[in-house]
Amino acid sequence: LLNLASNSIKFVQRGYVRLRVCTHFNSVEFFVEDSGPGIPEEKRSKLFSRFQESLDSLNQGTGIGLSLCQILVTLMDGDIKLDNSFESG
Repeated sequence: LLNLASNSIKFVQRGYVRLRVCTHFNSVEFFVEDSGPGIPEEKRSKLFSRFQESLDSLNQGTGIGLSLCQILVTLMDGDIKLDNSFESG
């Protein structure tokens, strides 16, 4: 969750990064929302792939952060996904 939030912070110059938690019966949902520019449509399908090209102009990171998040979530029998309906971050 911290990795997802810190990814959002990298892209928000002015605005917000919001963490939300919802419970549903035997599950918990975590949401990370931000007012950043969003992810270009052509990069969305490979967002959780290893060694992905950085989305920021400074090319920070190794490109494995979101892939590791997905692996950890899967090991905990969870799911991680991008909400494509958002227009921004």
